[in-house]
Amino acid sequence: LMADGKSILSSRLDGKSEEWGLLQERIREVGFQDIALFSGMSDAEIDACLDKSVRIDCRNGDTLIKRGNPAKNLYAVIRGALEVRSGDEVVAVRSAGDVIGEIAFFMELPRTMDVVAATDDVEVVSFSQSALRKLIKTQPDAATKLLFNMARLLCMKVVETAK
Repeated sequence: LMADGKSILSSRLDGKSEEWGLLQERIREVGFQDIALFSGMSDAEIDACLDKSVRIDCRNGDTLIKRGNPAKNLYAVIRGALEVRSGDEVVAVRSAGDVIGEIAFFMELPRTMDVVAATDDVEVVSFSQSALRKLIKTQPDAATKLLFNMARLLCMKVVETAK
């Protein structure tokens, strides 16, 4: 829920929608290669990954992920900043190019932290488990690169945490 009690704005993407074009424009502003999730992927592979994803807009104070909730999605941050919180403590800030929610997503565990929008311009792309399974069946090369990049991001977080 958003800070004012309304729902977070989200929209399913497909290659023909206006939302799709807006998302492509925003990702190009950030740069595909600056979003580590898409590292080493062609435009066509990235389009295949995004084709059935959901774009979500948040404002400052909106909760994207609530601790304890089931994990059916992971998120790529396109713009804005999000705080990862343990109670009232901010343990990390994630911004354009980062991926969030992947630990609970892959471990099939409840969410371990809250993630709250820290700016008014947060835009993320949500990837569901079912969309990822479909991608594996229909676009195995793109899915392999996406999963490899996710593994790399998880390893980087482990290294960062161990410091």
